[in-house]
Amino acid sequence: MLCTLDPFVSQHKVIVMPVVALLDDVSILDGLRAAPGEVAHIFDHPLEALLDPELARDEKLDWPYEAELYNFTDGPWLGPMYRMHRFRSTASPVKGLTADILLATAGIAYAREPVFQRWGPGQLRTYAEVQRAVEATAVARSSQPMPSPGHVTPTTTVRA
Repeated sequence: MLCTLDPFVSQHKVIVMPVVALLDDVSILDGLRAAPGEVAHIFDHPLEALLDPELARDEKLDWPYEAELYNFTDGPWLGPMYRMHRFRSTASPVKGLTADILLATAGIAYAREPVFQRWGPGQLRTYAEVQRAVEATAVARSSQPMPSPGHVTPTTTVRA
């Protein structure tokens, strides 16, 4: 283990504490097996290509989106905006929480920012900001009256 990163919060408000380790023998990947229901693919991808997707151009990549190497969408989540990054990779798109964690790791490893705008307008950037937003949401929900039995509360689902 090299280090742990600041915690991240998933869209379902699960706290994830990333652990960074160095794997200097990639042949180990051949013996790993994904846990069904938890991991779809085990694969390698150039870390620096998350800062500059053009670096992955020569990789044999799987990509179901129209943009060639990278795309993003901005949508609401715990504040004004959240930017969902998607990167083409050798197995499946790297996106969402995984992309956020790998972007932070790449930024530290290469001591630079990505070639694209990492954050959406007004996006919460630190764990402390996200934690305050989660706590405020919990307080607001606890002060609302409970719905009566049989009452259906409308919900909005944002899909990327």
